Amino acid sequence: MKKVMLAAAAAFLAVNVSFAQNNDSDVTQTGDDNSSTVAQDGFMNDSWVDQRGNENESTVDQRGWFNDSDVLQIGNRNESHVDQIGAGNESSVLQLGWSHDSDVDQVGLGNGSTVIQLGIDNRSDVEQFGINNSSLVAQLGEDNTSRVEQEGLDNTSLVGQLGTDNRSGVYQDGRDNFSAVGQLGDDNWSRVEQDGRDNGSIVLQVGDDNASRVSQDGRDNGSLVLQFGEDHWSGVTQSGDYNSSSVMQFGDSHSSNVHQMGDGNMSTVMQTN
Repeated sequence: MKKVMLAAAAAFLAVNVSFAQNNDSDVTQTGDDNSSTVAQDGFMNDSWVDQRGNENESTVDQRGWFNDSDVLQIGNRNESHVDQIGAGNESSVLQLGWSHDSDVDQVGLGNGSTVIQLGIDNRSDVEQFGINNSSLVAQLGEDNTSRVEQEGLDNTSLVGQLGTDNRSGVYQDGRDNFSAVGQLGDDNWSRVEQDGRDNGSIVLQVGDDNASRVSQDGRDNGSLVLQFGEDHWSGVTQSGDYNSSSVMQFGDSHSSNVHQMGDGNMSTVMQTN
């Protein structure tokens, strides 16, 4: 799929190279030693960069039609890199604080990415290949890390991290998959893998040192993981169609593993202390 999208994007650019005009770029820098580089090739691309502070870095590379990038950096030593190839892709990056790092790569049509980083040393990587994929990453705190990879059509990912040293990875391949990850606390870990179509996953971790892994392969599978407290583990594997899993853990040091192979299975786990 990724090779197909790259080939399509290259053909798109080759056909429309003669229309390399009417792009718009606005850069405002307030402070010392800020760096901004904007490169746009195509038609009606729009880039807006506003840097306020010191030693911030922004690069924007847009190739194609009607792509839009907005970058606002307030603080010191923040880095933002946006690379868009195709048509109608949109990226918004807000960095408030110190030493944030954001990378957004979009190849295709109508993909949308929003990254919000508040605090110190948060990192976000977003890669989108396909059509109408959507990603929102919001990080508030220190040393949080998020990675989102979307390949296909109409996939949606929401990631919210509040605290310190939280880790989230979301990997979607297919169409109409949905993932929401919320981490409130410190040192939580979450990984969501979705391969197929119409799969849904919600992970909410409130506390410290919780870990969750969700793997969905098929269609119309649903997974809910709630972890409140400390040192919980949840593993959910769904292979097939129309499977449903709910895991709820409250207190400290619970462990749950759910494996569903086939179609139409349903599992509920609740553990408290």
